Amino acid sequence: MSGCVLFLRRAAAARACRALVALTAGRRPLRTSPPSPSFAKELFLGKIEKCCFHVTENISEWEQELEEDFDPAVTHPPLTLDSRKIDREGRIPDDTLEKLKSLGLFGMQIPEEYGGLGLSNTMYARLGEIISLDGSITVTLAAHQAIGLKGILLVGNEEQKAKYLPRLASGEHIAAFCLTEPSSGSDAASIRTRATLSEDKKHYVLNGSKVWITNGGLASIFTVFAKTEVVDSDGSVKDKMTAFIVERDFGGVTNGKPEDKLGIRGSNSK
Repeated sequence: MSGCVLFLRRAAAARACRALVALTAGRRPLRTSPPSPSFAKELFLGKIEKCCFHVTENISEWEQELEEDFDPAVTHPPLTLDSRKIDREGRIPDDTLEKLKSLGLFGMQIPEEYGGLGLSNTMYARLGEIISLDGSITVTLAAHQAIGLKGILLVGNEEQKAKYLPRLASGEHIAAFCLTEPSSGSDAASIRTRATLSEDKKHYVLNGSKVWITNGGLASIFTVFAKTEVVDSDGSVKDKMTAFIVERDFGGVTNGKPEDKLGIRGSNSK
C-alpha cells in the first residue's frame, strides 16, 4: 500500500509540474523586452544561472525525477494565462483559480495524509520559480500557504488539522493571515484588535480592523491576531497576543474595497 501511495504522490506532483509549465508557456506577459545578457537584470526577472551558485542539491531521488519533468516541450493542454488582463481587471479569472486548485497548487506543502502534495521546501521553491512568472498568482498562492494556513500546519492540534487542512489543500477554502492594522504593521505588539471571553466562557468575541490582508476578499479561513487578557505566572493580568482561527461563516466578518497595488493587482488585498 505504501508503494502505491508513493507512486500516486509522484504522479500527482508530476502532473502538476507538467501542467504548470504548460500554463506558463502560454502566458501573455505584462510587457515584452529584448533578451539581455545582464546577469543582474536576468536575476531580477527570476532567471537564474545555476552555474554561478555552488550549492548542494538538497532534494530526494524522486524530487530529482520530478524536476526533470519541468520540460516546456511536454505535451499538455495549455491554459491561457493573460497577465495583462489580470493586471488590467484586477482579478484572477475563476477558471484560472480552478485550474490551479485542480493541480494541487493550494496544498503544495500540506502533508499527503491531509490531501496535499507534501513537497519539501526545496521543491516548493522550485515550483515557485515557475509560478512567479505572474505576480498576482504568486502572491495569492504564497499568502494562502506560507502564512495563511501555516499556523494550523505548524502548531494546530490534530482536530484542527483534520478539520481545516484537507479543504485548504484542495482550494475549497482559501486562507489569509490577519496581523496588520491601520495603526500597526511590523510592530505587532501594538495591535488593537481584542478578544474577550464570552459570558458562558465557551468562545471568544473578536473586535477590530485589519488592513492589507492578502486574500482578504477570497478567504474563508483566517488566522487572526488579537490581544487577550492572560494571567501571568506571578498572578498579574496582562495583555498578550493570541492567534485565532476564524471562519467567515462565524459571522461578523466584513471586507472593504480591494487595494490597487502595482504589479500584483490581480491579488485580492483588503
